[in-house]
Amino acid sequence: GMKVIENRALKDEEKMELQEIQLKEAKHIAGP
Repeated sequence: GMKVIENRALKDEEKMELQEIQLKEAKHIAGP
């Protein structure tokens, strides 16, 4: 029960972090 909720929360955080990293990389590739 609780473990599933915690796992989902962790996955959501990981997704957010991955999206932020991808955004930073995209901006870096695009250049100034």
